[in-house]
Amino acid sequence: MMNLCGKDRFFMITVVDDSTGRGVPLVEISLVNGLRDYTDSNGVLAFFEPALMNRDVFFQIRSHGYRFKTLVHGRPGVVLKTISGQNAVLTVTRVNVAERLYRITGEGIYCHSMLSGRFSPIGNSCLNADVMGQDTVLAVAYRKKIFWFWGDTWGVDTFNFAVAGATSQPPDTGGLNPSSGVELSYFVDDRGFAKPMCPDFGYGRVWLDWVAPVRDGQKEYRLLARFTRVASLDKILECGFALFNDRKEIFEPFVVLPEKFRSPHLSHHPFIGRVNGKDYLYFTAGFEFSRVRATLAAVTDPMAYEYFGRYVSGDNPSNADRTKACLTDRTRHIYGWKKMTGNLVQTHLQNNEPKTRETPEWIQLLNIETGACVDARPGSIFWNNYCRRWILIAQENIGQVWFAEADTPVGPWVYSRKVVSHSGYNFYNPTHHPFFDQRNGRMIYFEGTYTHIFSGSVVQTPRYDYNQIMYRLDLAEPRLSLPQPVYRIHDGAGTIRYTLRDELLRSIPRNTLDYIESIDFFAMKTDRNTIGLIPVYAQMNHGVFRLNTKSGEKHYRRRHTLFYALPLEYTTPAQQIEGLWECKAIDAQGVQRPFGFHFKFTGQLLKADISPDQLAIIKISYSSKAVNLILLHEKIQYQMNAEFTNGQLTGHWHTIDGMQAGTCEGQRVDFAWKQGASSAVVPLYEYWNPTTGSYIYSTICHPLESAWVRSGSPLCRVWKNPITDLVLDYETEPILTLVRESYNGHPHN
Repeated sequence: MMNLCGKDRFFMITVVDDSTGRGVPLVEISLVNGLRDYTDSNGVLAFFEPALMNRDVFFQIRSHGYRFKTLVHGRPGVVLKTISGQNAVLTVTRVNVAERLYRITGEGIYCHSMLSGRFSPIGNSCLNADVMGQDTVLAVAYRKKIFWFWGDTWGVDTFNFAVAGATSQPPDTGGLNPSSGVELSYFVDDRGFAKPMCPDFGYGRVWLDWVAPVRDGQKEYRLLARFTRVASLDKILECGFALFNDRKEIFEPFVVLPEKFRSPHLSHHPFIGRVNGKDYLYFTAGFEFSRVRATLAAVTDPMAYEYFGRYVSGDNPSNADRTKACLTDRTRHIYGWKKMTGNLVQTHLQNNEPKTRETPEWIQLLNIETGACVDARPGSIFWNNYCRRWILIAQENIGQVWFAEADTPVGPWVYSRKVVSHSGYNFYNPTHHPFFDQRNGRMIYFEGTYTHIFSGSVVQTPRYDYNQIMYRLDLAEPRLSLPQPVYRIHDGAGTIRYTLRDELLRSIPRNTLDYIESIDFFAMKTDRNTIGLIPVYAQMNHGVFRLNTKSGEKHYRRRHTLFYALPLEYTTPAQQIEGLWECKAIDAQGVQRPFGFHFKFTGQLLKADISPDQLAIIKISYSSKAVNLILLHEKIQYQMNAEFTNGQLTGHWHTIDGMQAGTCEGQRVDFAWKQGASSAVVPLYEYWNPTTGSYIYSTICHPLESAWVRSGSPLCRVWKNPITDLVLDYETEPILTLVRESYNGHPHN
């Protein structure tokens, strides 16, 4: 008789990432009759169907941002024998750049693991504070803890529409490593349910727009929130500020704003920046930048706010009509911070509601893969010490998350990479948690609300729907290498030269843009992914600055690599071959086996790495457009001869003894090669001024004003700058110690 009790009755399926071996949450495992379930945060699913045990069963496997390679009758899946007490391990390949880690809120986070007796990193692994679902997280370090707040919260038998809250211990003071999970300690009522954190705010739903620790008159940190009380998404009842009562563990109304300062609810994740020794609280949601001094008195005063935008006549008359000192006679619009004259923050409704304002004209996010425009808005903007730049986690409808970098918090925000995709399902209000950053900011963590709401999907994902999911992003990932602005600057003597951010800050005062003429193009930093790119050298000769791509000549010795760019053409063997290749070997029976090459040249010598690990290269040689290899696999030697043509590889292979033979084919997939099809990639021309002897570089290919003479052919290919104005905020400095100060609850000196 079959045992229907205990863990031994289940057939366990574990789905792991083939690159990390870690269990993958949110993998749908379904049967042909429509039965479906999802792996828990350990990547585990406990299967038991009385009629389907101890027999072969087809399981269809699919998951947002992951691919299951095995096909059965054209469907991604596998046939498994469902024996109680046994288990199967399946591997999926991650397509997303970011890695899905676990669900943070809701019921059954580790339900299948509990059924199988497996380890759960959190104590309340199945139900915590009776919470079934939660909308939109706000999180902040405060008084030696991390405080978490959510919007509408669903319970087992009731609801909380006045904000739920919890705390967790920071990782370095006893809390979980964020790679494992978050141990939430909810603020609960007498029944044990997540209690309202805003209980005395009146009729309607209360949503927090943001939370932040700010200093009061005694320079002590207080936890302040801006709230919006609504009757519905489009009917605002009240807006104001609330202070957290540390003794009662609730928010209390502090300032109610006059009706003219009301604005639609929008989730902000503010950061603290410093200007001339003074701390400011910055708001970035919707690319509508505003700031205010980070004190309780200033933050609660609507007229103390500043917003970032274009100066017009009356804002700054001395600068409003400044002329560009560059190639054309057009005026350069001047941007900066100016006092708020209207609402606190002119915002639009959250999620997929119509915008009340367009994205600022100086924000032009482009897809690095194609050059197409990306209609995304922040999430969050925070300083990252690993990149030494500001980083953006942005949301695009529906369920897409993008990553970008900028030299200053207001931009230039241009090139971005999609890091998470949810097919037909929403993932809104994503935010990076800088208090979880690891390895000097190389590893970052972000979460968002996974829900069918606003997505058009009529099918809800059991347990996961309307809850928070954590992702991790390794900023050293080659796919996150993005082009950087290249500045044209001049010194006091009028010498023109080009530089990137780090050298720029060493060359000019942080609080002035007078030395910056323009950002003429974007290129790749020298410390990022440079496969298939060429170095561009900077040379100063007798006071004249010039760029070149030549190497090995005497008069180019006094130079340094300024950036990397794309070659004009792939004409030489090195340019044709060097890069990443995805290939497959096909035997006489038509069986395909995937493998990959990374070809690289050291001088005239071709080297290669090959995957998977079981393959080894014994010998390699090449001609103008062909490569010959001797490979070793399981003590058998193979000879492979292949030709390269326009990013395609075709050839033949055979064992040395001639007993086996077949064909091989592949395609080049490295970043540099694929950028050839991007509309953002353009030629870079050199212009010479015979009168001054100066050189400048531009992506403008038609003749400029008569003072400049264009080179006959381009120097290389770079990425265009679609922003015509110079929009920067170098006066804002990141505060790297704020998290520690907020934990301790004491102000800095």
